[in-house]
Amino acid sequence: MKALIAILGVLAGVAVCQGRIISVDDDGPADFNSIQAAIDDANDGDTVSVAAGTYNESIVMKDGVVVRGAGADVTTIDGGRTGHVVTFILVSGTISGFTITGSFLTDHYAGIYVYASLVNIADNTITANQKAIRVFGNSSALINANEVIDNSDGMRIEDSSVIISNNVVARNGPWACGIDCRGGSATIINNTITHHNWFGLCCSTPASTINIANNIITQNAYGIVANGWLCSGCSAVGYLDISYNDVWGNSLYDYFQSYGDPEWGYFGPFGPRPGTGEISVDPLFADPDSGDYHLKSQAGRWDANDGRWTKDEVTSPCIDRGDPSSDWTGELWPHGKRINMGAYGGTPEASMSLSGAGNIADMNRDGRVDCRDVNIITRLWLVEEPLLREDLDRDGFVSLRDIAILGRNWALQE
Repeated sequence: MKALIAILGVLAGVAVCQGRIISVDDDGPADFNSIQAAIDDANDGDTVSVAAGTYNESIVMKDGVVVRGAGADVTTIDGGRTGHVVTFILVSGTISGFTITGSFLTDHYAGIYVYASLVNIADNTITANQKAIRVFGNSSALINANEVIDNSDGMRIEDSSVIISNNVVARNGPWACGIDCRGGSATIINNTITHHNWFGLCCSTPASTINIANNIITQNAYGIVANGWLCSGCSAVGYLDISYNDVWGNSLYDYFQSYGDPEWGYFGPFGPRPGTGEISVDPLFADPDSGDYHLKSQAGRWDANDGRWTKDEVTSPCIDRGDPSSDWTGELWPHGKRINMGAYGGTPEASMSLSGAGNIADMNRDGRVDCRDVNIITRLWLVEEPLLREDLDRDGFVSLRDIAILGRNWALQE
């Protein structure tokens, strides 16, 4: 875990390095109209900023370069079925804010292909590729807040160190894994892994350390597979820590291993009993048929399509059910001071809780409403943006109404 935290720090440094901003626009004034041309011109520490549009090209990343799109909903890289769409080989770098599609539809080709590299893959939609993401060759990767949907295969991680967090991994296949880890070490936390005709999460590697927590793994053929003989080339798992997940409704087995009775309670000699904080219940997704895997809530659920909070008639059992030691402070009030399970746990899009813990005006989470909270709210005065903690009435705008709410809660403390 310490090594993975160190990786996270290095990757964060990659993302904030200061350098030139090189603009790309396929149909407007910019430094370049091709992403690859901009990458070729960039140096270590530069950022390639890509305007909305569809870019019909495959790109090869350059060391130390950040490539950032205007958002996955408006910026697409389409590889045209010629090979990998985004390639990292022996480099460090970041790719974020794109829809990435169109890898060659033959095995080993991927939407994002990573070999012996240090990478940050964040806030992308990766769809209609052979493999969505392939990471191998002793790479280190932070894979965060992506939608990995409708590829022929999901993520393949081999002999590398990864943190996989807050991703929606859904409907990849047929006969594919959502996430397949084979060697190295992995922290797999706060993901939603669902609707695969094969494995949701497969851990099939020697001498591995794999931590699996706060995930929702549901409606696959197999939920979590450990050293499964159904995976080619599998051998014994080194160490697995499985806790605080919702593993439910997988059509063959929720948990499976190749030793003895598949409905095991223990990993035999290879690891601990899975089950600390585990539940097995319908997570109550908002609208899985249309790809909305937010959790229903009577207290409030973020509707990304409408850009507003809405309330449901039921509340998901996955709210306030993650690991009590996980950081919950990225979630908006009201919540129970405990992280949600699933892809939006620990983020501003986390569905709200019926718990009465905390106070909506306590923006720094210190148990008091005081001058420090006033300082926080005034820094974003009159800012119009969704999902801000300072927007206390959740209308998308920091205004006098929010100041009034703070005033009504002044000096309250727990």
